[in-house]
Amino acid sequence: MSDFVLTCESAADRTREFFASRNIPVVCFHYEIDDVVYTDDLYQSIAPDEFFAQIAAGAMPKTSQVSVGEYEEFWEPFVAEGKDVLHLTLSSGISGTYGSACVAAQMLADRYPQGGKVRVIDSLGASSGFGLLLEYAADVRDSGASLDETAAWIEEHKLNLHHWFFSTDLSSYLRGGRISAASAIIGTALKICPLMTVDCDGKLAPREKIRTKKRAISEMAKTVMAHLQDGTNYSGKCIMSHSACREDAEAVAALIEEQVPQLKGKIEINNLVHELNKTQNMTILSITHDIEEAALSDHVVLLDNGHIIDEGTPEKVLTQKEELERIGLDVPFAYKISKKLHDSGYPIKPIINKEKLVKELCQLNLKK
Repeated sequence: MSDFVLTCESAADRTREFFASRNIPVVCFHYEIDDVVYTDDLYQSIAPDEFFAQIAAGAMPKTSQVSVGEYEEFWEPFVAEGKDVLHLTLSSGISGTYGSACVAAQMLADRYPQGGKVRVIDSLGASSGFGLLLEYAADVRDSGASLDETAAWIEEHKLNLHHWFFSTDLSSYLRGGRISAASAIIGTALKICPLMTVDCDGKLAPREKIRTKKRAISEMAKTVMAHLQDGTNYSGKCIMSHSACREDAEAVAALIEEQVPQLKGKIEINNLVHELNKTQNMTILSITHDIEEAALSDHVVLLDNGHIIDEGTPEKVLTQKEELERIGLDVPFAYKISKKLHDSGYPIKPIINKEKLVKELCQLNLKK
């Protein structure tokens, strides 16, 4: 097992559950709304509905990067114990956090000459792109790669990632001074949706102005397809984030999944529903045909033509292969794989959760 610590910032836009399951400590950015400073603690301090409602009402959040002192405090326990750290930062083309991280790493090296070392890598990515690169880095680490090997993999592959996004609301661009009032008025009247990317220097770059959200969704999917490695035969991962517009994200995801049947799992739409359930003590009712989403639930009710045919824990309901197939569903992908391994004599129990399966497989590899 790799003996270094992989760390990142909250700007990777993944859930607390993800960071915990992949053993990735996180240092948080900060933001300010109406003179109130919040920690970017993955919506523990403020719920997403409240956050986006404030923006819709005219608030203009101001972000502040992680300071040198915060990096020092974050890494010092690892360094003092003699553990090496590999840290992935938000793009230097978007934030100055990479520079602050490098300064903090050098200060700790001076303070602990015999301690662990901190190596900082500029992801040149943002949001889910940053988060996806981090996930791949964790996969490499968990395969047994050393810090140097993992760092080399990141540097070699980070520009293979593509970031694409569009916006249907120009008001934030106006308030932030990125466009003029005239441009905002005309753009809104024409229903302009800017299509943007993160370029090879890690900077935000506008690519196209598209009229109407419907066309933007279509063009977004076409753009992704145009850049996929191996095209429709792409078998890697795809992640999406959204800002209070999940239906739009689902529409884009559906268009891509329809054309790329070999994707590694369904497209992950960064979903704060499960985070709200845990951190805000909310009960969430979800109606879905997505068996992978249902597998993340605490309780499942299976319906057929409006009638309840089974209910219970996901482990009980979603492993009934014949019953699920009868109503046009399937068992979770993780269950298929783990069941085959179990039936083939491997010491692994059938599992329906993909992240738990990854952990089991990593442990199985370490026991060899």
